[in-house]
Amino acid sequence: MASLDKWRVVLAQNIALRNKNLEEDELNFVVQHTIDRIIFLRIAEDRRVEDYGELQKSVTSGDEYYQNLLRNFYIADRKYNSGLFDFDKDKISTHISIDNKVIKSIIEELYYPVCPYEFAVLPVEILGTAYEQFLGKTITINTAHRAKIEEKPEVRKAGGVYYTPQYIVDYIVKNTIGKLVEGKTPKEITKLKIADPACGSGSFLIGAYNYLLEWHLDFYTKKETLAKKDKALTPTGALSTSIKKQILLNNIYGVDIDVNAVEVTKLSLLLKCMEGETQASVEMQMELFHDRVLPTLDNNIKSGNSLVDLDYYEDQFDFKDEKKIKPFSWQKAFPEVFKQGGFNCVIGNPPYAQVTDKSLVIYFNEKYFHQDYQQDLYLLFLEKYKHLLLTGGMLGVIIPNTWLQSIKFRNIRKYLTTEFNWKRILHINEHIFKAVVDTHVLLFEMKGQAINNKVVIDIFEKNRIKEHQTILQNSFPNNGDTINILSKENEKKLFEKIKNLSNSIREVSNVYNGVKPFEKGKGNPPQTEQTMKEKPFVVEDQEKPKGKNWLPLLRGSLINRYVNFWNNNSWIQYGEWLAAPRDPKIFEAKEKIIIRQTSDSIIATLIEANIICRNNLHILISTSDNHKFLLGILNSRLSDFYYFQINPERGEVLAEVKKQHVEQLPFPKNASKKQQAEIAQLVEQLLHLNAEKQKTKLTSKMQQLQNHIDYCEDKINKIVYEIYGLAEEEIAIVEAN
Repeated sequence: MASLDKWRVVLAQNIALRNKNLEEDELNFVVQHTIDRIIFLRIAEDRRVEDYGELQKSVTSGDEYYQNLLRNFYIADRKYNSGLFDFDKDKISTHISIDNKVIKSIIEELYYPVCPYEFAVLPVEILGTAYEQFLGKTITINTAHRAKIEEKPEVRKAGGVYYTPQYIVDYIVKNTIGKLVEGKTPKEITKLKIADPACGSGSFLIGAYNYLLEWHLDFYTKKETLAKKDKALTPTGALSTSIKKQILLNNIYGVDIDVNAVEVTKLSLLLKCMEGETQASVEMQMELFHDRVLPTLDNNIKSGNSLVDLDYYEDQFDFKDEKKIKPFSWQKAFPEVFKQGGFNCVIGNPPYAQVTDKSLVIYFNEKYFHQDYQQDLYLLFLEKYKHLLLTGGMLGVIIPNTWLQSIKFRNIRKYLTTEFNWKRILHINEHIFKAVVDTHVLLFEMKGQAINNKVVIDIFEKNRIKEHQTILQNSFPNNGDTINILSKENEKKLFEKIKNLSNSIREVSNVYNGVKPFEKGKGNPPQTEQTMKEKPFVVEDQEKPKGKNWLPLLRGSLINRYVNFWNNNSWIQYGEWLAAPRDPKIFEAKEKIIIRQTSDSIIATLIEANIICRNNLHILISTSDNHKFLLGILNSRLSDFYYFQINPERGEVLAEVKKQHVEQLPFPKNASKKQQAEIAQLVEQLLHLNAEKQKTKLTSKMQQLQNHIDYCEDKINKIVYEIYGLAEEEIAIVEAN
């Protein structure tokens, strides 16, 4: 539906040109509503609820096509009562002008042969996907009152809009709402309250509504007597209009800070409600029951900031940001829900973004008590959910996996382990939001942790979900320590054994981050936009430049295990003008270990003095000058196994070895001098063999060198196993990992 963007552009530009009195918010509103109304009526035509070609007629006669269109909208209001066509609330649309050619071009694109879609069979979910991209942009007006479509700043920063895949929606709905309706009757389900606090285009609420529709249809199909009593089924065996409306109004709630997102959610839900209706069923509804076909959703789907209550106004004397912040009271918005204690189920995909607004940072610091480090919206939502759920309510959300693995998020982790019963976690081994984050799906119950509560860990890989293991929740640390949900019981025991026989790397060496050359506003003098663009202090793929302070520069992609690929072709002009230079003494050290940051395992080698390392490398300097022995330990399979226990990112696209991970790695307490000397000697050979391998061009010689490398690495692994006294079954665990 790329047409959505095109229609918005032509409508926005023409309406802004013809209606100079409109402000930005008003322009966004009228463009959104005009498109929504046209799409609704066009889909109604293909579903045979409206006469085919009604919209076309509005652009074939008369002088003002937009006025013809408005007449269609008024008729629709009398028939549908959906709020979408409510001109008592919409005081803008009836007082604007739009050129005929603009209206005609949009309408013509909705019909054959220009339009490729059969709207009767177009799933609402597909429409939602198209609208998700639409919602990532906004209309702005310049001083000449000309309209321009721009990506929202938060979307631009995130690299785009990312729609939640349908299988994630289905998994969450099935394992939350599916559990809540088990053994219930339709009467009992009328009390079930389901919310998405950041509903976007409505994908989760559509999933929830569709699940309840199918559940009710299945129930009434099997219970004919009750179906007749409740007037639940039509003569063709479909759910009646009244039942579909009841479900929507009784069960489905949503909030979004974006008013346009709220309108899209309403549109999607109303189209879902109207599925299966015909012109005859609509007319019968109006004649027999004097009731219009669709409900108004104004009391169910609302716009506001789910995280900021009305107490934001306290101590606020400047309200210029009120429109942007949009304080919102859940209790005042949904009093019938909180009269029963809260929602039975909260689902969704909260936004992932750091909070930068100063007033919000202050507010969240005062009102949220389980946050650490930088405030992130998804972590704030994790804290908020408890206050939206009643006791025993279900939570189902998809969020970044950092909540479990980042050392910085101790408080929120402790909060979640103690305040919720964890039911299921889906670990997603594939990168479903391109260029953004790796994710988990959480399915929690709002109760304090039960003593023997079992957590099912599922894994999504190769396009299917499979059960990985079941763990007792009380086996996880509840003090805020990081949690590895993939680690099995025998792996945990071995991890603890290794840990008890080791010092941490931070106890035997100093670990440093590499140099960050460029960042706007950093360095002396502060770097500018031009500095960022020209990058004058770094040269790649050329010989050493003339001038002072030029030193070899090493980056993560230029190293591998026991090898350094630098070839006199990468240089940095070192000094205080860099964004984040390090103490020169770090690089002057005679010998040091470097570890690649962008990796899902430990990749380390040894370098000599006066080589500068970029910030995608970590630098490790031993306090006892035993770098070769230490390098052998770091590159061993045992170290790799240990690393996976503290940071289980194996196979993930954005996997990162962070400085704090390196500092936690094991260094054996009880290695004999002989064992240390043997490993150091083997490392010496590996450094030489890998260097030789880089020089050779003969395949046969390369293979011979690789065989020798494999032999040396195997020998190091065996010595490491001896140092830690591993039994055969323990070695098997390490090797399998």
